[in-house]
Amino acid sequence: MPSSFSIFLDIGHAYGAKAGASANGIVEQEYNLEVRNRVAGVYTARTALEHLISQFNPYVPDINGFIQPLYYKLMVNTNDEGGLNGKYSERIKKAQNFGASAYIQMHCNSGGGKYAIVGYHNYGPMKEYSERMAEIFAEIYNSEIEKTSFKEALKDIQIWPCTSHHEDIGHRNIAACLSSASIPAILIEPFFLDNKGHAEYMKTDEGINLLSRTYLRAMDKIADEFTENVGGN
Repeated sequence: MPSSFSIFLDIGHAYGAKAGASANGIVEQEYNLEVRNRVAGVYTARTALEHLISQFNPYVPDINGFIQPLYYKLMVNTNDEGGLNGKYSERIKKAQNFGASAYIQMHCNSGGGKYAIVGYHNYGPMKEYSERMAEIFAEIYNSEIEKTSFKEALKDIQIWPCTSHHEDIGHRNIAACLSSASIPAILIEPFFLDNKGHAEYMKTDEGINLLSRTYLRAMDKIADEFTENVGGN
């Protein structure tokens, strides 16, 4: 069931840019690159498996939840042809020009907090879709965390509707990052890397896989819900 619906997964501190925050053995840029690469690897393998099965059966079955029809195309920023390495506003516009139907920006937080943030720009015609994207990510992230010891360290998953006029600078910063989007868009701060309890778990292979799995499951559900309503480009 091919579709023109595309999700752009953007590393917030991408190639050639500042590496972002660092603490407790985690560098934001390097960490998100590893998560993104795992997401892309699984996505590519699933796509290849679906194609192989479809050669024998035009209807790809859902086998214990492991093989699911892919309704969307995954797009990522690369270090060639200029990539998406400029200002956030420029990168979102480029992603849209490349045909993205939805946009997710990956970060890690700093400042010693105990919660996760899923932010969206609470303005414009896409705000309801962006809010739903944020809800989907938060729901799935919470369901993944509940299975692990990490639930003792991460106290909350907060959904932030952000505007440029909000009294809190964190809200304003997220709004600024996403303000140029004319497609549904969210920004993810899944943990505080300078919170030792967060970092000690999230830098393990289990933690990286948990976050990678969250992104993948969230993108699957976003595409499943949005394909007909938002459409491709």
